[in-house]
Amino acid sequence: MTIVSNKVEEITRKNWIDWMKVIGITAVVWGHFFPEGMSDFIYAFNVPVFFVISGYLTKENRGMRENAKKVAVGLAVPYILLALLKVAGFVFKHITDGKALWSLLYVVTGVHDYNGISGCNNLWFVYTLIIIKLFFPIIRKQRILIAVLAVVSLVCGKLYSDLDVDIPWAVPDVLLAFPFYALGYLIRVHNPKSNVQKNYNRLSILLSAIGVILLVAITYFASSYNGEVHLFSGHYGNNIFLFVLAALSGTAMVYLLSKLLDSVRWHGLRIISSGTIVILTFHREFIHPLSKLFDKLDMSLIMQNVAIFLSSVVIVLVFIPIIMLLERYAPILLGKRK
Repeated sequence: MTIVSNKVEEITRKNWIDWMKVIGITAVVWGHFFPEGMSDFIYAFNVPVFFVISGYLTKENRGMRENAKKVAVGLAVPYILLALLKVAGFVFKHITDGKALWSLLYVVTGVHDYNGISGCNNLWFVYTLIIIKLFFPIIRKQRILIAVLAVVSLVCGKLYSDLDVDIPWAVPDVLLAFPFYALGYLIRVHNPKSNVQKNYNRLSILLSAIGVILLVAITYFASSYNGEVHLFSGHYGNNIFLFVLAALSGTAMVYLLSKLLDSVRWHGLRIISSGTIVILTFHREFIHPLSKLFDKLDMSLIMQNVAIFLSSVVIVLVFIPIIMLLERYAPILLGKRK
């Protein structure tokens, strides 16, 4: 029975969405190397693309109670467990000086590492997504209201960012994240059978490749003028319009690239896609030693950036056996029931 259901899942799930998630998480890892000359470009889209995907995958007919249960099992429980594992070393080290309690408080309230105290770290994204998913069913059937709230949220996000508040907190991050979540949802419900999919099928591979190149250029130049985006602290860069432009063009770039790769069906793709939360939590443990190594090596900027990108891909691939073990022995960490 399990084998049959797994086969059905492999057939029915959208392969291009798995590709989007894999490309997105690779970009997250890549960005945390902070490659010179590329950070603005990477941070323009690597987080917004996940909020768009999350909105797109939101079901229309799920009730409030069912939704809360799904969020609890799929996001909240993995968030708490993984965040506690992440800060465990810090907590035990500071068990006697009071910082341990602050660390646990940061995890519960969605505060990033702050003032030298470990918090939810990269899992701020999950905390923000939990907030959005819990209140979204209230407005889910009101498409015009969703669009209006997305605009209002963006305006409020700009005002918050302009205050220059230097507290990396997942709660105000909802303001800049919600518009992308709403966009993904509206794309899905506008036509469940997806005109985007039909229109894409009429395009040639050549035109799609040209589209990717153009979107890369738009994202790169828009992000270069906008500066580095720090969504974890609610900051959009220098210009809110360039922030939106770069985020949307970058997301469209990932979509087109994923559609070009849609025919490539690889079991490892599904594994990485289902375990992005684990990669999000622990990838920095692999980055730190590699970053120190690259700093010591006498490489040109181009060679260093190539090495960093390839290392990012390798780090993501290394997580495949880790995720497979968790799927078998600790599926709760991946948002699945035993």
